[in-house]
Amino acid sequence: MPVVIAAGGRAIRDAELAAHARLEGTARTAAGTAIPGARIVLLDADGNTVAVTTTGPDGSYALTGLPAGDYTVVGSGYPPAASTFTITSGGPHQHEVQLGHPE
Repeated sequence: MPVVIAAGGRAIRDAELAAHARLEGTARTAAGTAIPGARIVLLDADGNTVAVTTTGPDGSYALTGLPAGDYTVVGSGYPPAASTFTITSGGPHQHEVQLGHPE
């Protein structure tokens, strides 16, 4: 948002900033066992990659700075799995990923 200030002048401009969301969850097998080292890819509604991360030792992951919209989470590193969800503005969101990892 441009602001022009004349020499020796003063300007005040209010700006509304959009809140960004956080998505967090855990990659698990069908039996509920956490999967460390799984690759988590977040795709937007057009199929573009928005973010990529790897699950931690406890199978957890977190992605931050996400604008509101429809997304698909793809978990891989084992037989891949995909699921869709919607992020609303602001606040943390929770999404569990279940991979087809053999027990």
